[in-house]
Amino acid sequence: MAKVTMISPQEAFALAESEKGRLIDVRTVGEALAEQLPGSLFLPFDLVNRQRLEEMGVIGEVPILVCRSGSRAKQAAEALAAEMGEVAVLDGGIVRWKEDGLETDTGSRAIPLERQVLVGAGSMMLLFTILGFLVSPFFYA
Repeated sequence: MAKVTMISPQEAFALAESEKGRLIDVRTVGEALAEQLPGSLFLPFDLVNRQRLEEMGVIGEVPILVCRSGSRAKQAAEALAAEMGEVAVLDGGIVRWKEDGLETDTGSRAIPLERQVLVGAGSMMLLFTILGFLVSPFFYA
């Protein structure tokens, strides 16, 4: 029978340290690059399945799915539990992990793609407005 267990950060840490569990980060690439749990493996939410976990060496261990607050990890765990049996979810996600005083590895902060597009579009509008004023009114078109 499929079983999804919500576990606290201390329980997840202890399970991972005892090598009976493996932390699996199911967030986006940008989120994972910015901050991750020590020793965790990265597997995006939409790619979580038994075959991928086995390819990553998660055999005979309880996968502990991790996201920012726990909701994405719980969705992935419910789908995965049908294939694997026992799956754990870090209750409260990385937010609670940090609140409980456990360490994270921080990486580079990336500007989200949506914001990059907005900055690019705004810059182009400003450029063509200036060119329309200084060079030719055809740049307004």
